[in-house]
Amino acid sequence: MKKLLLIVSLLACLAGCLRIAGRLGSRPGPNLPRRVELNPQGRDFVQDWSSARNYFEASPIYADLVLTLPAYLGVRGPYYFQVNAHPPASVLLTLPLGQLEFVPAFLIWQGISLLALLVAVWLVVREPELNYSGGAMVAIFALLLWSNVMTELVDHGPLNAVLFLLIVGCWVAQRRDHWAIAGALLGAAAAIKLFPAFLMLYFLVRRQYRALAAGATAFVMLSGISAAILGVDAFRSYYGEVVPRVAMFRDYWMNASITGFVSKLFDSPNPQVAAIIEAPLLAKAAIALLSLAVVAGCVRVAWNVKNGPNADHAWATTILGMLLVSPVTWNHYFLFALLPILVWWRFLPTPGWHTALAVMFFVLITFSPAWLWREAFAAGQVEVPLFDGQQQAIAEPRHVLSILSIQFYALTGWFLASVAKMRLLVN
Repeated sequence: MKKLLLIVSLLACLAGCLRIAGRLGSRPGPNLPRRVELNPQGRDFVQDWSSARNYFEASPIYADLVLTLPAYLGVRGPYYFQVNAHPPASVLLTLPLGQLEFVPAFLIWQGISLLALLVAVWLVVREPELNYSGGAMVAIFALLLWSNVMTELVDHGPLNAVLFLLIVGCWVAQRRDHWAIAGALLGAAAAIKLFPAFLMLYFLVRRQYRALAAGATAFVMLSGISAAILGVDAFRSYYGEVVPRVAMFRDYWMNASITGFVSKLFDSPNPQVAAIIEAPLLAKAAIALLSLAVVAGCVRVAWNVKNGPNADHAWATTILGMLLVSPVTWNHYFLFALLPILVWWRFLPTPGWHTALAVMFFVLITFSPAWLWREAFAAGQVEVPLFDGQQQAIAEPRHVLSILSIQFYALTGWFLASVAKMRLLVN
């Protein structure tokens, strides 16, 4: 039976590699200019690349994409959003690629992302207490290659594979009591994208002040280097102009965070969602209370733990809390859920827990709710019309409470199960 599963996993890996190669070949190939014209915001990476190109063109780092994309790629809107939503340190990370045309830059970044992902998974499965077999590793890679998360990584080129590597490195370092290294890696991740800073809560609860100090130092140093190279105006533009504009995405259908769920019900500034009632104060209060509840849950599992399975569990739980509390949690953010599943799978003693956890994880990283949306709305109705013939779809509260929140429910269920039960299972 094990040999059969290994053969099936190997075949799935091979087919998955061919699938990814096909997507890489079709997405950033000779037809890319036309594809970008049809969907200029279809790639997360185009934001950082355009800001990097702005640097070499002596333009403002956060110049509107409605100005830069026509100039750099010969394309015009409409656009989802009009600015790079990522902090200056993320621009610094991709700065050398700004000297290249978009197609080779995109391909190089995809190679970097895939390598980072492979290294991160290898670092996790090689940990002594986990001790995954070769067959299990093949099955893990097969799942990844066929997951919706991998599709998002290949199609859009987000920064998350690099962030995942930093977070995994942080976890590996803390397991060896290298707290300064762990904090520095997490501080670097927080400088590149702000939401990983939530994981500093784990260090605070465990009173690992060296990690906190190293994290703050790494954040300040990386931000300082970014300011020295990109200019202080980049920070003024990002925090003064970009962050308020990015807040408009809080009620987008794909946002699986607490903020996304509550905003779609009570505070929807965009036409694609019809709130039950427009009550911004109620929404803010609900978001604050639910976020505090998540923080309390993370504190509970991390309080007074020592290194070992309980510490691994607390770190994994805090990662899930990070995804819930983040202002936006897109599909490709669920890559971070890979570390919790790989850790917990080795420590859960009963098949029932394995099954429940596997189902929730499958929903998070493999399932794409977009096909349900296509069935729920009339042909041609989409969240954000970009092409001729498309019409604005309006999600009603019944949609928000069902098909638009499947991933939010799975993430919440996983977090609650972790806080309520799983710590007891690893004692």
